[in-house]
Amino acid sequence: MTLKKDVLLEEYDNYLDSDEQLSDFIRMNAEWNEESFLLLKSLVSKILGYCDILEDVPKIITFLFSFEIDWIINTISNPLFTKVPPENFTQEEYKDFINNRIQYLEQMKNDFYEKYY
Repeated sequence: MTLKKDVLLEEYDNYLDSDEQLSDFIRMNAEWNEESFLLLKSLVSKILGYCDILEDVPKIITFLFSFEIDWIINTISNPLFTKVPPENFTQEEYKDFINNRIQYLEQMKNDFYEKYY
């Protein structure tokens, strides 16, 4: 494992332990956290940049794609999740925004499985 990948994995571990970890934030606040999503997306993309084959992918990242992303998608797909939008969204805008995030997460998961399985 390269030093840079080790540093990225340490950042990812810190992210997982933070209050801003996306699935924990959704679970605790029942709303989307865009900053957390962007950090997750960035860290995972950088870590996977060092992985040519499945054996190179850290187990914690495989867990994300095997379980965590599905949990996030299932939770935010529930109509109750978008029932009360944040102040800067109308209900329809928030539904569209969340649907875009669902599509992105599904694509991210599909890309992972196409590359490594």
